[in-house]
Amino acid sequence: MAPNRVASPLSVGLIALAWGALYPVNTPASTWRLVAVAQPLVQEGEFLSIGDVHYGIEGFVAGTEVALTCAPNSIRMIGDDSEAESEVVDLNAASRFGISAKIGAIPDNAVAIDTLAVTLDATRVKGLLAAEVGQPCSPDTIVEVTILCIRMNAARITLPVKFVRLRILGPESLRRSSGVYTVIRSGAEPGWLSGRSFDTCAPVETKQPPHVR
Repeated sequence: MAPNRVASPLSVGLIALAWGALYPVNTPASTWRLVAVAQPLVQEGEFLSIGDVHYGIEGFVAGTEVALTCAPNSIRMIGDDSEAESEVVDLNAASRFGISAKIGAIPDNAVAIDTLAVTLDATRVKGLLAAEVGQPCSPDTIVEVTILCIRMNAARITLPVKFVRLRILGPESLRRSSGVYTVIRSGAEPGWLSGRSFDTCAPVETKQPPHVR
């Protein structure tokens, strides 16, 4: 039996290993940032949870946090057995199942953003999810958790943001979640979100044939 593996709390996504890249010289022109990005993370048993992944970004611009919501991450998995080899995997459910996010243009001279435009492309998620789990699954939960992450990341943008105008591409069941959302600020997460896990593969509802009398 393969040893259980857990995500290392020290794992950092997509940060160059060179010392100079991890600790660049601070200059007035430096655009390097270390940012925490909320992402839908795959857990054991086909469940999801929301967790922060850190990215070291050169050429940082406002809105990067939201753009990275669906980016691949690199999480080091450490086995229970100290002699077992660790492995680095992408635990971001959004990137693994083909979801991508694109933000609208932000003016260079903006000092605040009333409504941030975000397009979430979920056209591939249903097929990729079914292929991985081996049965038809509803992608609604993965998209729901990704939306929560986008709202949390929008509140972390360096410019104040009030709302997210979300446009979803994909099946009609997912497009119904398009709309305007308030951002979710740190410390103001809904109580039901704390410690909650989400079922990755929600069963697909099927219509029962009418009863024949």
